[in-house]
Amino acid sequence: MTFLLPMEPELVANPFDDPEFLFQVKWDGIRSLVYTTGPNSRLYNRRGREITRQYPEIAEPAILVPGHTGTLDGELIVLDEQGKPSFPLVLRRDRAQTTLTINHGRRSRPVIFMAFDLLTLDDRSLLNVPLTERLSLLAAHLIPGPFVQMTTSHPANGVAFFAAVQELGLEGMVGKDRSSFYLPGRKHPAWRKVKNYREIVCQVIGFTQKQPGQVTALALGIPHENDFTYVGKVANGISAKEAINWYQWLSPLRREQPGKQAYIPVTPRFRVRVQFLEWTPEMRLRHPVLITPSGSPSARKNSN
Repeated sequence: MTFLLPMEPELVANPFDDPEFLFQVKWDGIRSLVYTTGPNSRLYNRRGREITRQYPEIAEPAILVPGHTGTLDGELIVLDEQGKPSFPLVLRRDRAQTTLTINHGRRSRPVIFMAFDLLTLDDRSLLNVPLTERLSLLAAHLIPGPFVQMTTSHPANGVAFFAAVQELGLEGMVGKDRSSFYLPGRKHPAWRKVKNYREIVCQVIGFTQKQPGQVTALALGIPHENDFTYVGKVANGISAKEAINWYQWLSPLRREQPGKQAYIPVTPRFRVRVQFLEWTPEMRLRHPVLITPSGSPSARKNSN
């Protein structure tokens, strides 16, 4: 078995139309190459680390029609209560290590493998086969089911497709040259991704401070069991006046917390709305911007 690293798209600023391109949803999950040799499969993440054990619902059933083997590229996703892919939820599955937590995750947060490419079929390499032919072979050999689906490709009209992605609140889109070959481990403009800035409501669980009487950034958390999981800090979007207001609101809420912290912890009393680009692998918000008007009464309406 020859192990591969995934091909990566280049980031572009704006959506585009092009009759030579197909457009797919950029799923908010964990990139995975699946090597199937019959009734069972092995899964690897984008760095080449094996993650088979964490996802038995993908590894155990047959993915390709009987008698065939292959290598598939795709994304592992977990849907939230609104039916949208949730990176924090799939990351919990990825971090599960014990048999108990893996089985619990399988029952409570099942993953779906969204297949979007076929790199080998039986003993044949498809790396130098055009994308459209690879997709036809994938459609002909994939066994779809509750945990395995094929990503739909939409031709030519990337601008309208991206508008639909934005309306649904998805992570973004990837445009792929219909005739492109698969280049393992390389980033290439034959694949182009467009990110959709998204929004999330977070709890303010702390703050950082450089100047007396004002905050530098707000520490953010999202609910997890009976506590909050730290997901990063936001400073963009906080004006000088708001930095003083936030200090006056949060300073009385300081609390002691064991261990060294990257922020001053507070008792959670405020929620804020944050715009961000994507989740990092460490489950942090990338490029967060505060969009809640924190200096207005609406901030207090968001308090618990």
